[in-house]
Amino acid sequence: MKKIILLSSIALVGLLSACDDDYSNQFNIDAPITDVKNSTFTLLSSDYPEVAGLAENQELALSKDPETGVFVEALNAVGTNKYFTDNAPAEEYLPAYLNKKFPNADLGSKFTVTFNQYQAPAAYLADFTNLSVYDLTDRDYKAVWGSNLDASYLSPSTLNKIPALLSENVKDAAAGDMKVVNYAYSDTEPSTGGNASVVYQQTDQFDGEGVYVIAAKAGDGKYYPFGKLKAESYTYGYMYPAPITVTDGIITEGDGAAYTVSVEETTGGYALKNTWEQYLYMAGTYNSFNVSTALPSEGGVWKFNKNADGTYSIVNVLTEKTVKLNLYNNSYSYGAYPSTSFEGKIYLSASMAEEDGFVPYNVSMEGVSYVWKHDASYGYWKASTFVNSTNYPSESFLVSPEIDLTDATNPQLSFDGACRFFGTNPEDFLSVQIAADYEGNAATATWTELDVPNWSDGNNWDFYNSGVIDLSPYKGQKVHIAFKYVSTSERAATWEIKNVLVQEKPNGNYWDVCLFKEVAEGDAAQAMGRAAAAIPNASRLYVYNGTAWSEYENADARVAVVDPTVYASLGTDVITSPETVLPVFLSRTYPYAVEGDRAAVIYNKKADTPAVSEFTYSGVWTETSTSVPTTVTFAKEADGISANTSVYLSETFLGSDGGFTIQNVSLGGLSYVWSNTALYGWKASAFSNNTNNTTESWIVSPAINFKKAVAPVMTFDEAHRYLNGAAPTKYFGVMISTDYKGDVTTSTWTTLEVPVWSTGETWDFVNIGTIDLSAYNGKTVYVAFKYSSDSDAAATWEVKNLKIYEEGTEE
Repeated sequence: MKKIILLSSIALVGLLSACDDDYSNQFNIDAPITDVKNSTFTLLSSDYPEVAGLAENQELALSKDPETGVFVEALNAVGTNKYFTDNAPAEEYLPAYLNKKFPNADLGSKFTVTFNQYQAPAAYLADFTNLSVYDLTDRDYKAVWGSNLDASYLSPSTLNKIPALLSENVKDAAAGDMKVVNYAYSDTEPSTGGNASVVYQQTDQFDGEGVYVIAAKAGDGKYYPFGKLKAESYTYGYMYPAPITVTDGIITEGDGAAYTVSVEETTGGYALKNTWEQYLYMAGTYNSFNVSTALPSEGGVWKFNKNADGTYSIVNVLTEKTVKLNLYNNSYSYGAYPSTSFEGKIYLSASMAEEDGFVPYNVSMEGVSYVWKHDASYGYWKASTFVNSTNYPSESFLVSPEIDLTDATNPQLSFDGACRFFGTNPEDFLSVQIAADYEGNAATATWTELDVPNWSDGNNWDFYNSGVIDLSPYKGQKVHIAFKYVSTSERAATWEIKNVLVQEKPNGNYWDVCLFKEVAEGDAAQAMGRAAAAIPNASRLYVYNGTAWSEYENADARVAVVDPTVYASLGTDVITSPETVLPVFLSRTYPYAVEGDRAAVIYNKKADTPAVSEFTYSGVWTETSTSVPTTVTFAKEADGISANTSVYLSETFLGSDGGFTIQNVSLGGLSYVWSNTALYGWKASAFSNNTNNTTESWIVSPAINFKKAVAPVMTFDEAHRYLNGAAPTKYFGVMISTDYKGDVTTSTWTTLEVPVWSTGETWDFVNIGTIDLSAYNGKTVYVAFKYSSDSDAAATWEVKNLKIYEEGTEE
């Protein structure tokens, strides 16, 4: 059963023929064995490339298939992927590595090596082979609600309509096809109409066609409605409205009815019609409005663009001018202005979706390889030196590209930032600096700290806007700004930066508008939670079984679909770093996940191209590993080092855990049950403070590969006491599983029958005999020792000298 990998010989030609018999006989004297190894270790990540790169291994892989080189590719992949596979087995390639690592090991040496072995993905993931996207359309919503209701979203009562919509619209579906359905959703059912009173409620979602009051909040804190010229008889001009009352985001029908604007969908955008039945349009080069009772052939189409603060820019499609409330000569008026009127000249605009020319400069840092790092997934620069639960001291600058303020008059800076873990005052560790003499070395430049008006309170990850930072003292110069991060061994904050803007201060005061949607008065309190018309904010996964569509469910794992609101928060339509983004998504989606929970996450790897990744919860969500720890014993014999396939696991447990890990199901108030000792091996007890505590705790082996097994058996020594008359099997179990994935409570375990138990009257260890494991030939298994206790008994159990081997090959 043993496969020999290394065979070497030395021929002493000529020299031996010149020697006499007595001299020759000296070569037959056995050398004393002086360095017999018995080493147990786990391969590090850096070991895999070394194994793959060894010349002996490259030659061996090439010899197996010189024509295609498939085995060389498989071996090289070991170095990249950090795991072995069936085409690149550890049993064949570790002997050369062990020879190099232990060149002086003598015959009889044993090496128990734990390494990563590739495991195929969970079987249920094959369900997601044919994934695609379906976005509900306006036609779909109309099909759901009929002609009596105008609602561009689904509600709790209509979610069950999705399968029928898919059946109607997805032609030629095949069994197993899946659709990620994106849709607009509201918890509130739409109003059924009637003569109910209406109000106008502020919304940060543009619902398309409908009746709105459009008003801007001016510098005096009052709202001024948009839509009417000075008099109905005017055909053009600016608007000079009086303020309107807004209370808690609501305009009453009495206050707002005269100022409503009907938004009508038209080719290329929307038409705007006031209560005088006049359409608003633009003509010529003026910034004023024209009105007509008929929609003009040009100039009457507008677009609504949402701003980051929840306001809207209404832009004329023909002139590209934007509706603005303007303070001019102490009077508020509406016009539509070119961007040059309200946007100052931009000297630097860095969204941070890319690195945008910013460069980190580390003055000092300890224990970390970087301070600032660009996160392309979230679109920001991030600084932190909190690593592995440790604060590391540092001083580091994130320096902008050169900013030319030579022709500036009133330049100003603003940025969005999020920061936490700074203690009581962010400015103790975080600051914004400016220098006119930076030449690539932040340590030698002359930096001046700028006054930042607004800082985060540090209670969440919400981004704050810094407010306007005056740069006018630097007009006429070329400068660099820098975000300076400082940390100590006591405090290491996290700082995230994006949307850095240096621009000329705009001339005059301009404000964008807010939207107040007409809703039934009874619905007003709930309307803010409603989804925007036809703007998806939710997603579900559906599967076709050959005859009908239904929502996909799986008993093996949770299935989570990343919905459009997540992409909106990221500012992107795709997730390029799922290992970074999706754990955060899962922690919010499943805040009460328990150890071993699995989740299949559907996300857009490319635009409208969904993919699936599986994650497992173990304190945090991490992508499910494509490999499992596997242990193999190697032995050095006369013909070299080879995998000892007759021994799968051999551990004394005396001061060594043998790769077993503890799984506590219930500790009953104790801090531990199992412990590893140098004298007794693994030891379990739940008796503490003269009390029998109720517990359940396991120790679980690494993966054991029985793929080539013939007659595997297991044996070990055990001792126990204080069962108080109960049978050992009531509280102790020797278990085996083929589907263990990190959580004993979600795995399938079979109890193995122990032939012989110790008497429980002394501390003498007893060998249990052998347990036949041949039923698991061809599989990868885990064995475990399960300890339990209750108020009747909290025994002590000791286990050592575990051996799993091929029957008939024991030493």
